[in-house]
Amino acid sequence: MPISSSHDMPSFLLCCPHGPMQALLRTHAKQALPDADELIRSWLQQPVDAIVLQLQSGHAQTLPLCIQIRQQLPEAPLMVLLDNGHGNAWENADTLLASGVQEVMLLDEFALDLFSRLLRRALIRRRYDLAQHHSAQHDALTGLANRSLFQDRLEHALISAQRQQQDLALVSVDVDRFRVVNELYGHKAGDELLQACAFRLQSLLRRCDTVARLTGNAFAIILENIPAAEQLKQVAGKIRSAFEKPFQISGHEVFVSLSMGMELASRTGFSAAQLLRNAELALHQAKREGRNN
Repeated sequence: MPISSSHDMPSFLLCCPHGPMQALLRTHAKQALPDADELIRSWLQQPVDAIVLQLQSGHAQTLPLCIQIRQQLPEAPLMVLLDNGHGNAWENADTLLASGVQEVMLLDEFALDLFSRLLRRALIRRRYDLAQHHSAQHDALTGLANRSLFQDRLEHALISAQRQQQDLALVSVDVDRFRVVNELYGHKAGDELLQACAFRLQSLLRRCDTVARLTGNAFAIILENIPAAEQLKQVAGKIRSAFEKPFQISGHEVFVSLSMGMELASRTGFSAAQLLRNAELALHQAKREGRNN
């Protein structure tokens, strides 16, 4: 539905660090703030739809301010109301859009209905960008991290573990006899089983841990801040016990088990490649020893 009235205007925080605020805009803002630090604190404390910055074209701090807010508030829809006092407004607008701003409006063209439409468009663009970013990094079937995001998180977790003098573990996981479920009940049931396994794995772990689906019935788990191998064994036992309970899949009671291969980062010199290799080798050894191992 097209927006034709300011009554449809999304809620927003307004920040104008370079001069006086546009009077009409200030009356519609949920809160008007003088600087970026207060803006960021306010965004984190109260629910609003978007952020509006009133900035001067060509000002030395205009671009750095937009970049700062984009980095610290990556999910926030961001619109700039640009004062053309220094000229080259549209050239500066292109630079701001390239930095992550969703919409730019010139201050001397300000009209409330137009502003409302552009702000709504900024929200739509940001939601689309975030959805595209999420789909590029997550498995479409289960919603778990995909291989690309998993690799990125593993690298970051290894750096963090070394910096904090902690250890982490990698667990390679296969759903045993998954092919049998596909053959007996069909691929739709197989997909349901993978979704149910993903949900159960996530429910067993901490928020700081990462569960990823790598391929088919293969998952991987990054367990951060694991002080010793004994705790790793406890986590594995918790997972194995949880998978002793059946799944209800397409009207059928389905039992599956997991094979797991585990390795500690400290035993590989905090090398991502070696950690992955060792966990995979441990997984293959578990399968050779009879699955559910």
